[in-house]
Amino acid sequence: MHILKRVREKTISKSLIKKYKLEEVAFLDIEATGFNKEKDKIFSISIGTYGVNGYTAYVIFGDEDEEGDILKELFRLLEDRTTWCSFNGIAFDEPFLLRRAELNFLKKPKIEKHIDFYRRIRPYERALQLEGCSLKDLEKHLGIIRTDTIKGKDCREIFLKYMCTREEELKNKIILHNLEDVLYLPDIFLILEEINEKKLVRDDILTNSQKGYIKYLIKKRELKIKKIEFSNISKKDASRIIYYLIQREVDEDKINDIIKKNE
Repeated sequence: MHILKRVREKTISKSLIKKYKLEEVAFLDIEATGFNKEKDKIFSISIGTYGVNGYTAYVIFGDEDEEGDILKELFRLLEDRTTWCSFNGIAFDEPFLLRRAELNFLKKPKIEKHIDFYRRIRPYERALQLEGCSLKDLEKHLGIIRTDTIKGKDCREIFLKYMCTREEELKNKIILHNLEDVLYLPDIFLILEEINEKKLVRDDILTNSQKGYIKYLIKKRELKIKKIEFSNISKKDASRIIYYLIQREVDEDKINDIIKKNE
C-alpha cells in the first residue's frame, strides 16, 4: 500500500472555512475497478481535512487485495468526521465505500451530512454560464489549473494495466489524479458563494403556479411544514411535495425531508 501526503497552506479564506465549518469536514473521492459495489473493488482513495497546518490531502493506493487495508487507513484518517464533502459522492462514492467496508467486515463510518457539489451546483449550470458540470469544469470556472491530465474513467484501465506491468508511471498518474480530485475541492465553496451573492436562480426552478398551489394546500390543511425556500425547489421536487400534500393522509416527514434536502 502506498500513501501520499500533500499540504496546502493557502486555500479559501478563513471566514469561509468558519462559515461552512470546514474543520469538521472530510473531503473524499474514490477510484474503483468498476461501478458494481458487490464485485468491484476500491484501489485508491483520497481524503482531505483542515487542521492547524492548513489543508492536508492524502491518497491511499493499493492493489485489489489491499482494499481492506486501504479502508482501514481511510477510517483512521477520518478522525470521526461525520460530515463528508464530495463531487457526485452521494450517488457513487458513499454507497460504494460503505458497501465495500461491509464486505471487508469493517465498521462503517457514521455520516450525518454529505455535501455533494454536483447536486448543489448542477441546477445552476446555465445561470453560472458553465461549459459543463464536471469537476474539472467547475475548477476551470475558478481558474484552477491541474497538473493531472487524465479523466476519472481512464483510471480503471490505467490501474488494470498497472496490475499487469507494475509500471510506476501508471501508478503515479492515478495517484496524481486522485489527489487533485480532493486537493481543490474546498475551493468549490466559492461557487456556492457566487450563487448566493448573485442571487442566481436555478435552471429548473418550480413554476409560480406550483409555488402558489403548495402554499394553498399547506394553509388549507393547516400543516406544520418547515419554512420552504422556494428559490431552491425544482419543478420535480415541487411535484413531489404536491403529491404528498394531496394524499388523504399527508406524510409531513417526507415533505420536510424534501425541504431539508434543498436548504
